[in-house]
Amino acid sequence: ANVGGLSSSSAAASIKLANRNTPGKKFKSRVLNEKTQSWMKKTTYLTNDQTRSVHQFKSLAETKQEAAADIDAKLKTTTEQTSATQTIEAGFQLAAKQSAANTTRRHPTKRGVTAVYDFPLLPDASTWGHKYTHVVIDKPPGPVPGRKRPPPDVEQLERAFVADVAEREVDEREMAAGGPDKKSSREFDCNLLVPTDLSAALLSEPTGYDVAQRYDMTVQTLKDAGSPHNNFILMIDEENGTVTYHTLWTRLNLSSGRPGREDEPESIIAKRAMQEEDVTAMERIVAEVDDDLARKHGVGEYEDDYGASDDSFGGAGKSAAAGPGGGEEEKKEQAVGDDAMDE
Repeated sequence: ANVGGLSSSSAAASIKLANRNTPGKKFKSRVLNEKTQSWMKKTTYLTNDQTRSVHQFKSLAETKQEAAADIDAKLKTTTEQTSATQTIEAGFQLAAKQSAANTTRRHPTKRGVTAVYDFPLLPDASTWGHKYTHVVIDKPPGPVPGRKRPPPDVEQLERAFVADVAEREVDEREMAAGGPDKKSSREFDCNLLVPTDLSAALLSEPTGYDVAQRYDMTVQTLKDAGSPHNNFILMIDEENGTVTYHTLWTRLNLSSGRPGREDEPESIIAKRAMQEEDVTAMERIVAEVDDDLARKHGVGEYEDDYGASDDSFGGAGKSAAAGPGGGEEEKKEQAVGDDAMDE
């Protein structure tokens, strides 16, 4: 049927048919009386550019992908600019200029707020060789009915250990609900151990530890690969007028606290002296913020000098082993050098 343009005869027949079905009333139809039906129109795309073709329009999914890529590119550019050496040095120069002028620092948006004190902020070199984590306990261990052992105090919790860590078994119903397999963090079961002899623990002597409580532990990563740190510990020393910081890598959330087993055996925890390789590994980490250790281990700007010295030693060894009799000559030269050093 030609719906877009009804003839007058067909329109009149339609009106008569409508009047027959509605006795007593004269049927009137504005739509049927129109020569061109207003509700039958071709699809019209609204745009400011009338020269664009219909096939150039993108779907909603494509538009969202382009918007996400644009945001990622801007975020990467901003991160590179804020992490650039020139930007960091400019910030230090501005802070030093304000400190030299003895100007009172004011809040950038709240004009009535001023700084109470102004301390320099530097990395904490004394603890830089260790990795710190943030432990959050939703419910500290409390008294257990039927047990004579009192709950641990604050000093015991300061010397506590998270031990007996085991990854949780995933329930099939939990997986079907989109649980652990769809989250970035990992979940474990663990025990919170507290010392039975606090004086021995304070002296770092071998000490017995009991299970104060059992928890569900979630490990959350605070730093993504390739991105700067944004979680820190601040240590304020008002007497010396310094503030130092240490980076945080992970956060442990201990939840669903419950009493441990009564027959849980006591654990003995002791500390051992650091070996030479342990000291070297720690010094190489501290070299990130210590110029003397960086020069010693060839870290950062001293890496080329450190590598060149290693290559020179390696080159001598290779050349000595290249030709016949080279090994004997190398041994003689080494013996002469050792005698000179002894003298």
